[in-house]
Amino acid sequence: MTPVYHGARFIEETIRSIVYQGYPNLEYMVVDGGSTDGTVEIIRKYEKHISWWVSRRDKGVYDALSTGFSHSTGDIMGWLNASDLLHTNGLFVVGSVFASLRAVEWLTGRPTRFNPHGMTVDIRTLPSWSRYRFLAGANKHIQQESTFWRRSLWEKAGGELNAAYRDAISTFGCDFSVTPAFTPWTPSLEGTAFIPTRSAPRTCSAIMKGATKLLRGS
Repeated sequence: MTPVYHGARFIEETIRSIVYQGYPNLEYMVVDGGSTDGTVEIIRKYEKHISWWVSRRDKGVYDALSTGFSHSTGDIMGWLNASDLLHTNGLFVVGSVFASLRAVEWLTGRPTRFNPHGMTVDIRTLPSWSRYRFLAGANKHIQQESTFWRRSLWEKAGGELNAAYRDAISTFGCDFSVTPAFTPWTPSLEGTAFIPTRSAPRTCSAIMKGATKLLRGS
C-alpha cells in the first residue's frame, strides 16, 4: 500500500512502478490524507489498477497505514511511500522468495541510491541484522521500503502499527515501526534477494531490483 499527502510530484511514478509490474496477484491500496495539490486526480487516473483507495483527512502516516492495511487481505504485506519506486520485476522477486522459502516470515534488503532521473548511483552495504543485535541496541532501523512480511506474522504481532513509534520517523527515517513488533515473534532475516534503494532529494525513496541470495541472521 501507499500512504500519501500532497505527493503530486512523485506519486504517479510510484503508482506506475507498482501496477505496471504485471504481478498477477497484486492487491494495492492507496490512502491519501486529503491532498489538494493534484494527487487525487493522479490516483483517479490509475484507479482501475488500484484495489481500494480513499482521500480524507487523517492523523498522519500511521493512521493512513492502519486504514490501508485494515482493507487488505493479501498474504504478503508491505508499504511504499509516495516518492518510492520499485524496479522492474521487484514484486516477482519478493513473491518467489516467500513462495520458495516457507520458513521466511519477513525480509529486508540493501539500501541504495538513485538520482532524480531514476538511475542507480550507489548500492550500500547491508549491515548484519539479527534479533540479538537489535535488543542490544546495535540495529536502530531497517529499510522500511525494502521490507515485506507475511500476514501471519503481522497478526501474531498484533495486526496494527503502534502509534507510540510515530516519533521514530524523525529519528530513524520512517524505518523503525515494524521492527519492535516483529522481533519477539521471528528469527531475523537479512537479504540480498532483492535490493531496495533510498535516494536524496526524495524523502524515504526506494527502488527494487533482483539479486542473488538470502541469508539467515544470527
